[in-house]
Amino acid sequence: MTVRSQLLGAHAAGRIVRPCQEALDWAGDRDLPTAWDKNPRGEWSLWVLQQAGVKIPLEWVAREVVAPAFDCAATDLRVTLPGHATSLSTHANALRGATAETARSLLTAAGAARDDGAAARVAWVAWVAWVARAAGAAGSAAQRRCADAVRARWPVPPPEVVAMLEGP
Repeated sequence: MTVRSQLLGAHAAGRIVRPCQEALDWAGDRDLPTAWDKNPRGEWSLWVLQQAGVKIPLEWVAREVVAPAFDCAATDLRVTLPGHATSLSTHANALRGATAETARSLLTAAGAARDDGAAARVAWVAWVAWVARAAGAAGSAAQRRCADAVRARWPVPPPEVVAMLEGP
């Protein structure tokens, strides 16, 4: 059975929200072990883990996912926006050492700032979109690093993912 058909089946059964079309297209005729091993986009793996209810430690996300993504964006911005590049590098270094409590505090503060009025929400969305665009080609490298980090922590799909996809 293909992971594409398993994802669509899990969605039809109400076990998960619908995966993005790009992920479904990439999955194509791959089975789960092959898709897990070859997936170039770490955020897809993280989404599957989250949908299956796998506990993803916050400090691991800060250290292995967010910090490297900031590094990629900082590298891409060094020439055009050196001040922003330095800021992203500083944040990346802080996140590498973040404990679960620190990471949770940073996310709570970011969420509070984001939720503090319409102007703040617009600014938050604009900033996130800007960082994503600014990363440019470095974005693919960050996605690959994230995928590698997920595979390093979960070399094979965890039982929760298998159960979610195979259903009752």
